[in-house]
Order: sequence, then structure tokens, then C-alpha cells
Amino acid sequence: MADIPIERHPGEHPEKHEHSDVPIPPIAIAGAVILAIALVTFIAMYVLFRVFDRQQEAMEQPVSAVRAQPPRQTNPDIPPLQGVAGFHNNTPAADMDELRARESQMINSYGKGAEPGTARIPVSRAMDLAIERQLLKSQPPATQPAQTQATGGAHGS
Repeated sequence: MADIPIERHPGEHPEKHEHSDVPIPPIAIAGAVILAIALVTFIAMYVLFRVFDRQQEAMEQPVSAVRAQPPRQTNPDIPPLQGVAGFHNNTPAADMDELRARESQMINSYGKGAEPGTARIPVSRAMDLAIERQLLKSQPPATQPAQTQATGGAHGS
């Protein structure tokens, strides 16, 4: 193969590379401008979010003196509102566990009765006493009517 001559332009260097360095001042200026823009943006966002935070606090202030008061204690006989902060924070499952624990404690322990002059005893002990004192009247098992055998008219031979 024959070598193809490369045309050279006048003033072109035969080394085929740059003879000068990259100019640093324009790059430094561009970096400083980018940094300044980022800093101004950061400060603007900080101020903006502080304004939003103050607006939110202003919106959350109580409108009336009634709402400023802490939640009142409710009657324990009335079911509390579930999931309302300040009134009742339990979930239905937690409420059910609490109810079962309270009822289990009541039926399995001794204590003061609901009426004056009465006492509460565990259910298992009450059943034992009822059987021991024969307080439970048991009825004899129900009997089924006796089945009659059909007797035929023929008598023995």
C-alpha cells in the first residue's frame, strides 16, 4: 500500500497537540458563580421554610378557649372515641386485650362484690362450693318412653 500524503495547513504544528494550557481564571470564575448561586439558593430555601413553619404554627393555634383546654376526663361507663388523640389512643385490638385481661382478673380473683356486704370469689371456687353444698339441683336424665313389644294373637302350641 502506498502512503497517502497528509495535507498540512500553513501554521499547523507537526506535533498535533496544544502548546498552551487551559485558561484557569475563567474556570475559577465559573466555579465561584456556581457556588454563589448554590449558596443563595440554600439561604432562600432556609428562609422560605422558616416562613412556612411560622405559618403552620399560626394555623395550629387554638381558635377558642374551649379548644385550648386539655381534654376532659370522660365517664368510664361511656365508650371512648377510638383513635382520637387525647381521648383514646388505643387500637381496637389493644382495647380487646385490655377488656379480656380485666374480665379474666375479675372472674379469677377474690374481691369486694358489686353490692354492699358481698364478696367476689373465683368462678372455679364458686362451682366447687355449689357442688359441695349441693346448691345445683340436678334433674334425673330424661327417659325415653319404653317401646312396647307387639304381641301377636297366636299363643304357644
